[in-house]
Amino acid sequence: MSVDTRPAGTEKARALRVGELEIIDSNPPRDINTLLNFTYTNDRLFGSRLQAQAYYRSNSLNFFPTDFRDAFFKNIAFGQVESQNLGGRLQIETPVFTATNLLWGVDYNSEYNTVVQDIFDPVAFDESGGRVYRKINDRVEVPRYDLSQLGLFAQLQWDISNNFLVSGGVRHQRVGFSVDDYTTFPGNADIEGGDLDFNNTVFNAGAVYKITDTFNVFGNFAQGFSIPDFGNLLRRPPAGFSIAGDFKQLEAVRVDNYEIGVRGNWQQVQASISGFYNTSELGESFLLDNRGFPIGINRAPQRIYGVEGTLDWQPGGGWQLGGTATWQEGENDVNQDGDYLPLNSSIISPLKLTSYIAHQTTPGWRNRLQLVYIGNRDRAFDEGVDLADIDNYLVVDYISAIQIGPGTLNIGIENLLDTQYLPVRIQRAGGFNNSERFAARGRSLNVRYVINW
Repeated sequence: MSVDTRPAGTEKARALRVGELEIIDSNPPRDINTLLNFTYTNDRLFGSRLQAQAYYRSNSLNFFPTDFRDAFFKNIAFGQVESQNLGGRLQIETPVFTATNLLWGVDYNSEYNTVVQDIFDPVAFDESGGRVYRKINDRVEVPRYDLSQLGLFAQLQWDISNNFLVSGGVRHQRVGFSVDDYTTFPGNADIEGGDLDFNNTVFNAGAVYKITDTFNVFGNFAQGFSIPDFGNLLRRPPAGFSIAGDFKQLEAVRVDNYEIGVRGNWQQVQASISGFYNTSELGESFLLDNRGFPIGINRAPQRIYGVEGTLDWQPGGGWQLGGTATWQEGENDVNQDGDYLPLNSSIISPLKLTSYIAHQTTPGWRNRLQLVYIGNRDRAFDEGVDLADIDNYLVVDYISAIQIGPGTLNIGIENLLDTQYLPVRIQRAGGFNNSERFAARGRSLNVRYVINW
């Protein structure tokens, strides 16, 4: 069965056969990842528990060449992303006195990121019917920028009684940012580089109260401190931008998060519902061009709020059923005049419902059917923020795991009903251009055999 969820008057993109591609004087599409991770744990270090981690990550990603002549790039190009992360974390859990633990430590991360666009000959491309990509130039889209982050933290948990638990903590964060002089991708502005330093201290506190052994209420307050999206800001900065002068654009994002909820954990049923509210005096949202490409960031007062719920039931006989529900909304005051506009759908997701039914058919054979429903969201489109409204869709997956010999045979059928739908990301970005409206993958079968030793 195939269900078409396209809104009236639009078409999904379709593939055109052009033959074997020829890429000249440039690299082919590729994605090379390197990851090294080392961990050390000592459960008996002078009465404390120590965990240490060191890691290294690098990524070299070349996208597929695309005709962007009607978009922001104004040419035929593909991006080459280079990034590297190096860092570590040391944390120690120390009993302070009866029923009280202190978790404290330090973490550090150093990274760099850059994006370069290879530019291809439009004549060779057109004459070959979209088959030949001959590199004629390259231009920096996002200049290399270096970022270092050092955090010192301490978190205390205190079981005041069998029914009442409180926690609280503090984190001090120091951030260093550096970028050299560069020319913007359109080539119409030279930006003077520089170095910036940020530091801030944030706090958190929470409490859980057990009304009964199976039912509790909880509340949390936490402050967040994060860096803005430097890549999108440097890609296409606002007029007159400079590293030294645009403190507001480059200032870190500090968010106050509030949450309250209830949880129940009975013998055959587990359930929870919570509400959250996040607010920032200087939030961050993307500025998009008319094809959904990010071309900058907005810094403005921001608030995000929502409700989350979960439910799981084990009725017996090897059966399990459950689901989740998440609804959220958010606004920002771009003009700082008290008139809040909805945030775009790259930040705020539509209503999401999930459900599953699983059965332990035999001791070595387990089956699961799961559903994901994404709802409509048109508020941002109606107020001129999004390029398109978001239409709902439903996806069903089937998963089976069979113990065979020393391992497990996993069989999965994604999109079991072969539904034709456009994911939220595609709907948002493809609002004004059908060539961007790529339908999600149809029914697909995957089979894996896994052995753990």
